[in-house]
Amino acid sequence: MPNPPSAKLPNPFSYSDRGDGTVVDNVTGLVWQKAVTASQAYTWTAAQAYCSSLTLAGLTWRLPTRIQLLSLVDPSTGAAMDTTYFAPPGGKYTWSSTPWVVSQISTKPQDAWMVNFGGGGGLTSNAAAQSAVEYARCVSSPVATPLPDPHYLQVAVGEVQDVETKLVWAQASHATAVSQAAASAFCASLGLNGHTWRLPSLGELSTLVDDNPNIAKVSPAIDACVFADTPANQYYMSSSSLSGTSPWALNYEDGFTDHSQTAGYVRCVR
Repeated sequence: MPNPPSAKLPNPFSYSDRGDGTVVDNVTGLVWQKAVTASQAYTWTAAQAYCSSLTLAGLTWRLPTRIQLLSLVDPSTGAAMDTTYFAPPGGKYTWSSTPWVVSQISTKPQDAWMVNFGGGGGLTSNAAAQSAVEYARCVSSPVATPLPDPHYLQVAVGEVQDVETKLVWAQASHATAVSQAAASAFCASLGLNGHTWRLPSLGELSTLVDDNPNIAKVSPAIDACVFADTPANQYYMSSSSLSGTSPWALNYEDGFTDHSQTAGYVRCVR
């Protein structure tokens, strides 16, 4: 997961403009449609159709998944993305192809995940009706497939590695709500198995969200066998801040985020 260069974390944002209306993310390898205009506003279903029919640069396009779209978010800026390479669309959200898990139940609101670029960034999961008209920014990538099983490997007592991101996580949470500064200090002093730990960025925390949990028990939206102490509704602090002032946190109720949380639980990474 890319991180803002100012955060001094692994995998800083790196893009290359291909000069043909596309931008390649040098960290993820994803190729993105560079421009989003006011005409690229669609319902969720129409947005998917728009991307699949796009003929830009001779590539095959699709509407990005939640985590793919989130990889563009720079939570440290009001623009929420690198404006050197992308022009953040204003006035609307941007669709992902990931439906809200509860929408599997036909009697529930039919929602989908979307990202707010230009309003502080972040995700919302309870106001993205699939019938709403929002922007589409297309991505050229391999077809999304189920995550490998096992998704997490035990690398030491109390530690697991995500086989996709290669991040190693402490399985146990610090289940006391603390400030961002205190959360960072906790991880720095953790010392689990003699390793050096840190507080994850918002994007890194988001990679743990399970977009398709057991529909009978949606929350917490995380692998409850691997991270068994995760509460169903509690914010986790991240190292990300909005313009250096307001801490970002993520809630595993379904993976939504907020940039005004002054305290939250802690999950450390290395």
